[in-house]
Formats: sequence, structure tokens, C-alpha cells
Amino acid sequence: MFGCKVKSMWLLAILVIISLCHYKNVKGEDCETDILGMNIECMYYMNIGGPEEPIPPNDRCCNVIKTANVPCVCKNGLSRKLPFYPNMTFADVISWKKVMYCFDKCGRPLPHGFQCDRFTVPPMPSYQLNQI
Repeated sequence: MFGCKVKSMWLLAILVIISLCHYKNVKGEDCETDILGMNIECMYYMNIGGPEEPIPPNDRCCNVIKTANVPCVCKNGLSRKLPFYPNMTFADVISWKKVMYCFDKCGRPLPHGFQCDRFTVPPMPSYQLNQI
């Protein structure tokens, strides 16, 4: 009898954990793949280093941008500390001008007023202001 109750408790615990993981994924809070993809495929095009003018992103970066859960990346990825710069976060090393440019070039422009970490998308992207 006692053995059946223990097995039932373990089964119940496993089902609860699976349910919680599924709930987290359904709610869109598990975006580790998107965060990693943005860092690997897009950081070259979005960082504050390099040329001042934005560089058009390649297809791999655009594929990540097109499928990413952007609100989740903004909420969970940009405030992370960088291991190689312990006092800085990912938000500190990206150029928002380049981020907006990449999203625009990949066919997924960030909407006016969209807030990502400490940045709010202006009415007209700053990279376009120079073209007027």
C-alpha cells in the first residue's frame, strides 16, 4: 500500500512540473532560444561597436528576427549581465538605431511606442531622420 502512495506522489509531482513548464511555454516566457539566436546571429549588426551607419542584416539574423518573441526577449534577455563586462548588460552594448534598422530591413519594424527595456521606439526611427 505504502509503495503505491509514494509512486502516486512522484507521478503527481512530475505531472505538476510538466504542467508548469507547458504553462510557461504557452505564456511565451521561455524564449531562451530567441535570446541566444539574437545574440549569435544579430549582435554583429546591432552592437554599438563597428561602423556608425547600420549594416543590413544577413538572412540568418532576419530569420531569428522574424520568429522571435520580441516582448519576451526585451523582458528577459536585455537586462542580463555580460560575462565579459560584469558591470554591463546586453542593453548597454546594443545600438537602438541599429536594432530598429535590422527589424525594419527584415520586414518586422518595431511599432511606435513599443518599449524594450529602457528604450521606447520613437514616432520615426532615428536612422530615417537623416534621410529627410
